[in-house]
Amino acid sequence: MCVFPIISPFLFYIVVKYLIYLLSIIFLCGLNVGLAPYLRIYGQVPNFLFLIAVIWSVDKTDDDFWFFALFAGLFMDFSAGAWVGTFAIPLLLVCLAIRLLVQNYLVLELSLKYLAIVLFPAQLLFYFGSVGYAFVFYKLGLAAYPPSASGWLGSWVAGFLYNAALLYPMYIAAGYLKTFLGKYVVREYKVR
Repeated sequence: MCVFPIISPFLFYIVVKYLIYLLSIIFLCGLNVGLAPYLRIYGQVPNFLFLIAVIWSVDKTDDDFWFFALFAGLFMDFSAGAWVGTFAIPLLLVCLAIRLLVQNYLVLELSLKYLAIVLFPAQLLFYFGSVGYAFVFYKLGLAAYPPSASGWLGSWVAGFLYNAALLYPMYIAAGYLKTFLGKYVVREYKVR
């Protein structure tokens, strides 16, 4: 039964679903900011927000990847102190490209091995997009220093391997989140 009689159960489910998504993004941002700096490997830290956005964009059944990509990118912008959109716009474009690739070219259900194959070009495009976006701000005179691609390019392989190693635990966590929403929230509010 819906707690608020004015709101329909379906609308209440949508609000609860996106609130749970937002809380999970805030939790992952806290992990990125609080825990990840202590887990450096060759100067690279894991990017939990990037991983959850990529994992959510390969699901063919719903369009919630837009929410994850936008808010994960915005939280990356805010936590890095970058211009708004430095990470959000490249992450949205990368997730859209992954989604179009999955919908139009992958016939089989996506498994973890395909996700690992998708991670390499996604991370490469994401980093080039964010450096390009920062370079535009430098050329417009809004940034004092040009972005340094050599700073992350030297240890990019370590960052990719780090994210690839954390891909499976993040994939399992995203599966638990989908299961929680499917079993408990839908059943509690009698939506479907």
